[in-house]
Order: sequence, then structure tokens, then C-alpha cells
Amino acid sequence: MGLITWFREARERWKLHGVSHAHFMERRTNGKVEHHFFRLWNGRQIESFSGAPGRYGRPMTGGSVNVAGALAEIQERLAWKLKEGFVEGEGPDWWKKGEYPPAAEGPDFFEDPDHHEWDDVKVKEADTWTHSGMYLMWMDSRGFLAPPEDADDMAKLDRARKREITPGAYFGAVLGGWFGPEELTDEGLAFTRNYYTDKGYKADYRAHVLKPRSNFYSGSDSWETYDVIAPVLDERYAAWKEAQQLK
Repeated sequence: MGLITWFREARERWKLHGVSHAHFMERRTNGKVEHHFFRLWNGRQIESFSGAPGRYGRPMTGGSVNVAGALAEIQERLAWKLKEGFVEGEGPDWWKKGEYPPAAEGPDFFEDPDHHEWDDVKVKEADTWTHSGMYLMWMDSRGFLAPPEDADDMAKLDRARKREITPGAYFGAVLGGWFGPEELTDEGLAFTRNYYTDKGYKADYRAHVLKPRSNFYSGSDSWETYDVIAPVLDERYAAWKEAQQLK
């Protein structure tokens, strides 16, 4: 590299000092949400995250020996992700500032279909929908479920409200096993962050729905199951609401 070329490269790198070209991509397939982030550091290094919301894993790094090559790679990656069906969004501030995912005050995602196992064996997907479906139908009965924007999904919710399809079937058909904050109102999210835990809702579900020492995913996806667990949720919500008012 000649001296003039070196100075030109150094100048371009200085212009891109820190974080630039921070892209946030999102894709939703069969109710499953995927994110892909990538950004340029100091004109040459490309850093990326991929995965479901709240489960981005470790950052991956790559890049080029010069600014032109790195910028070309950024554009190629953008075109590739758009071709795969991702759309570009605004993205969180921490990403654009060069920071990393903050420690959440509560879980960013309450259910992830890729993380259900029993005795280290992957569970049948439909069986993982039951307990979450019961919870979401109760949330809907309280007005805490954000209505789906898609007309077909709204039609499925109407059918579930009429008990024409089961709670688990609704959860699987519309959300594909994913359950996150965007499905809930502010009140519903606040309660869920407090209660939808292993020692909260899931303990109550086990105690009231399942047989002793049975597989957690063995509950019946039926409205009879819902009628068993719904009064328990009513009690837990009333106690939580009373505690909030005393603060």
C-alpha cells in the first residue's frame, strides 16, 4: 500500500470511527419472530447478533481489511437478509450506540418453542402450547391480550372466544409457540412479569391441572382444563392488584 493510499484509507476509517451502519432486521414466519442485527465498527469490523428477541447469543465478528470492502459486505448482507424475507426496522437505541443487550428487568420472552425439553428430550411441539394457551385465553378474558393486527389471526381469536378451538390450538396457530411482551397490554405485561414464572403460574398449573409427578407437558388442551385454572388466575391477579395498590 502506497503512502497516499494509506492516508486515504486512514481518513475514511476516521470518518467512520465508532459505530456506523447499524441495521436491525426482523422476520416473522408462522408466528415466530427472528431478529438479525449487524453494524460496522471503526470502518472495518462487522459485528452481528441473530436469534429470537431476548435470545441473541454471543456477537459474531467479521469484516474487511479496508473500508470499501467492509461497506460492500454491509450492503451484501443487507440485500441477503431482505431477500430472505427480513424487513428493516428502527432497532433499539443500545444497538445504534454500540452497546449490548441490557439485563432485562423481566424476561424479554416468556415462551420460546425452541427451549422445551423433558428429561433432555425435545417435547412434541403441540404439547408445549397448552399451558401458555390457557394463560393467554385468561389474559384475553380480562382484556389484557393485545388484539392481533392480522385479520386471519383475529378470526382465530374470535373462534377461541366461542370455544370453537382450544386455547393451545389458538396459541400454536397464531403465535407459533412464541409468547412475548408485545402480545400484552401494559397491565397484562406488569402482572405477567411478576407471575409467569416457574414458581408462579407454572407451579399453579402443575398443582391444579397435572397429575402428581407427571410430565409438565401432559396437560389436556381443552376448555375443561381452562375452567380449572382460570379461577386460580383470578385469585392470583386479585392478590397482585391489591399488593400494587398498597405500594
